[in-house]
Amino acid sequence: MALQRLVELTASRVTSVRSLRVQYRLIRKLGSGSYGRVLLAQPRQGGKTVALKLLRRDSVLRTTFLREFCVGRCVSSHPGLLQTLGRPLQTPQHFAFAQEYAPYGDLSGMLQEKARLDRTAQVLPQSVTPNQCPIELTLRHPPPK
Repeated sequence: MALQRLVELTASRVTSVRSLRVQYRLIRKLGSGSYGRVLLAQPRQGGKTVALKLLRRDSVLRTTFLREFCVGRCVSSHPGLLQTLGRPLQTPQHFAFAQEYAPYGDLSGMLQEKARLDRTAQVLPQSVTPNQCPIELTLRHPPPK
């Protein structure tokens, strides 16, 4: 019930903008999925670079977007989670909100990469030592520091 009430209160605080370029300098695409994309962006009023999450309005219900934003705000104080920043935005095409930028990627990507490396290691002959590892594997995946 508390989350539903928070979503209702937040609904009136969504800022409508003609374009996200009004509030952000869009730097580059960080990723994309079936519902939208994530862009690296610099707030025009200054501050740290952020990950700007854009969800296509034709693919996501407004309440779903608001719920994701509100949950992000609620867990933002946890030191192990990314902060959801500012207010939610909407353009004619997207719902959007800013999150703390994680320059080394996200946990999901790291777990997927580890799983891929584990599968690769299973395919390599057991007699291969790390020094004999294929050059392309070592160049793409340097050892942890």
